[in-house]
Amino acid sequence: MTVPNGRRSRLSPMTSNSASRGADRSPRDSVVLPRVTLVACGGTIATVPTAEAVLQRTASELLTSVEAIDTLATLDTRDVIGKPSHLMTLDDISAVADAACDAAGQAGTDGVVVTHGTDILEEVAYLTDLWHDGEAPIVFTGAQRNAASPDGDGPGNIRDSIRVAASPAARGIGVLLCFAGQVFSAVRVRKVDTISLHAFDALGDVLGRISSGEVRLYARHDRPAAIRPRRLAHGVHLVRLCAAADGTLVDAAVTAGAQAIIVETFGAGTAPAEVVDAVAAASAAGVLVAFVSRCERGGLWSQPGRGGFDDLVGAGAVPMQDLDGGKARMRLLALLGARDANAAQVRAELLQER
Repeated sequence: MTVPNGRRSRLSPMTSNSASRGADRSPRDSVVLPRVTLVACGGTIATVPTAEAVLQRTASELLTSVEAIDTLATLDTRDVIGKPSHLMTLDDISAVADAACDAAGQAGTDGVVVTHGTDILEEVAYLTDLWHDGEAPIVFTGAQRNAASPDGDGPGNIRDSIRVAASPAARGIGVLLCFAGQVFSAVRVRKVDTISLHAFDALGDVLGRISSGEVRLYARHDRPAAIRPRRLAHGVHLVRLCAAADGTLVDAAVTAGAQAIIVETFGAGTAPAEVVDAVAAASAAGVLVAFVSRCERGGLWSQPGRGGFDDLVGAGAVPMQDLDGGKARMRLLALLGARDANAAQVRAELLQER
């Protein structure tokens, strides 16, 4: 059956909907397959538009669209969210990360695949990477074309993701994203195209590929330290600078009761003087302010002149290297949630990481 758009289904037990085909083979012919759990979380990959409504396919229904699926792994399924990812709340996002990590921690599970909408996939995958401290890989995937499309990319992405999740080479890597035959780190990946089937990239930092049905992983990455809060914090705002920006949006976030603010700066950490002044006022009011670069490469670094990296640090802001604004926000949501919203403690931890 399909899950109506926007309705959350119950988590299925790990043993339910198990696709353990081949169990009736003779011992001589039997093959012990890796065990993989498919966690379905809505999105285009599960979307079936109809005249009456937009429906979301369940995990079991998604598996029926993948040819020869029973030759890859013994499969369990869970249904968590049935909605487009742009409609997800922080509670929904927490439910996805929690379900994926719980599935990965089950005895006998070799890997987990999470099907998810692509709009916020990179942020949810990164948050899950922060939560996950186990060895079993968690592989996120999605689709650019809906489940009713005759040339949809969803089934192929699911098949490839199951191969990655079942691969011994992926153990210990953490959370990955598999899309269009490529494998990326959750830390580095970004959605870069709204139409192309190659929707994601990581500045050329590809961890591996699936070629002729074989998983080829030829790079690894450092996993972030695990952070598993009881719940995500709220009130972490992202302010992206644009030409001639002033401090209005930073001030508005403070007025709205922000616990923390991420400022996505120009270049290596530059900002107009009005923004620096607003950051100083926010910091003085007890709001945690951090900053990242809106550039994809190069990072943050000190440079001479007014309104630079040093001025922002002097105003009380903390630099967060190698993260875009969305992922930096996920990190602060998790850290503040884990530290009972103690902004001073989180600030001290971030400073230690510099």
